[in-house]
Amino acid sequence: MCIRDSDNTELGKEGKSKWRIISKSVTSAAYEDMAPLVQENDEIVHFLEEVEDLVDQELKENQKAIIKLRAKVHFKNEVSKMLMTQITVSYTHLRAHETPEHLVCRLLLEKKK
Repeated sequence: MCIRDSDNTELGKEGKSKWRIISKSVTSAAYEDMAPLVQENDEIVHFLEEVEDLVDQELKENQKAIIKLRAKVHFKNEVSKMLMTQITVSYTHLRAHETPEHLVCRLLLEKKK
């Protein structure tokens, strides 16, 4: 039977005080033994927090780079769409869609020749 599990009548006042002294000394010794572990654990936690911050920073930079690349790709896609829509047509076809403004410009250009 453990000393702390025994009833109070067996221990008496002297036994209780010895138990308290033993308990306190064991507890303080355990804390002293654990101090390096606690310090090492704190260092590990601090290191992991720094790593997490670096990963977050890299992620933000990569996200910015991805946004820039997407913008470039979108621009190139738009340019290629515009270039693909420019197909050649005959002079007659152009004249069929000629507006009055175009007609005036064309006539003025022809007059200069």
